[in-house]
Amino acid sequence: GYVRTLLGGPPGTLDGMIAAMTRYFPGAAAASWILMIAINCAIAQQLLTRAGKNLRPKPDYRSTEAPVWPLGFVVVGAVMSFFGGFLGFVGVNAMMIAGIPFFLIGLAVLHSVSTAWPARPLILSGGYLFTALLLWPIAAISLLGVGEVWLRLRDRAGRAKKGKDLWK
Repeated sequence: GYVRTLLGGPPGTLDGMIAAMTRYFPGAAAASWILMIAINCAIAQQLLTRAGKNLRPKPDYRSTEAPVWPLGFVVVGAVMSFFGGFLGFVGVNAMMIAGIPFFLIGLAVLHSVSTAWPARPLILSGGYLFTALLLWPIAAISLLGVGEVWLRLRDRAGRAKKGKDLWK
């Protein structure tokens, strides 16, 4: 009807878009909500620190750690996502929500490793813009966070700066 006329697409396009949005919306909304809370908390603490009103010590976000147990939910959600119907719906959304800690760890790895980069602010700003516009880099950053759990990438980067063996 009217909406298809406004969008100017073929008859099945709108239905497919609505189906895809319906499948991913709960996980995307929850992930967005959790990330906005974390971002707003970090901004508020930064403002309080600058004003001299901060009551708690400011954390070193580059050394952020996460427990490994959410990875189990990510794996189970990934497996469930291959099934159709309600099981796939729950799997996709559980995977997105349980992957948030690993996304944050991946960002911590990027910020930790990037300290030696000459154009660090420009590269990180471009990376954040790239991530916000395309969204698929979220998966890559989350995988980096998963890699940090087992490979200790930040420790290896610190040893590399000191000229030591990376794999010990």
